[in-house]
This record gives sequence, C-alpha cells and structure tokens, in this order.
Amino acid sequence: MIQTDAEILAAVAEELKHADARSDVYKEGMADVLRYRVHGVAIPPRYRPGTIECDAYYAGNSHGHALWRKLDGADLC
Repeated sequence: MIQTDAEILAAVAEELKHADARSDVYKEGMADVLRYRVHGVAIPPRYRPGTIECDAYYAGNSHGHALWRKLDGADLC
C-alpha cells in the first residue's frame, strides 16, 4: 500500500497516464486526498470558492477518493 509522498504522486500519475490531460491543481486535489487517507493530513481549503482553481481542486478530490477506493480494493484481493 502507498506510504510515502513519492508513492502518492506516482499513484496519481499512473491513474492519469491514459486519461485526458488534467491540470496541476486537479492532480494536487487527488494527492491531498491520498495524503489524508494514508497519513490523516487534513485536506486544506487551498482556493477561493467560485474560482476555476477551486472547481478543479475539488474535482481532483473526488477522483482522489475514487482512486483510494480502487487501491484499497486491490489490497483485499
């Protein structure tokens, strides 16, 4: 299972490798969720609500939660 920040970033990169291009802010949102799931680090409110960056960040958060469920399920098999 993922433990380090390097492994978190690698998991995000692997998940998006064959997907449509995503912004750095989107990827940051995914990584913050994985940090929360692995280390219990709170997900910070990084962007002002109503901005494009905030929308991208929270879309990345959603994808990060889905990725965590995917990775967590892989450990159970």
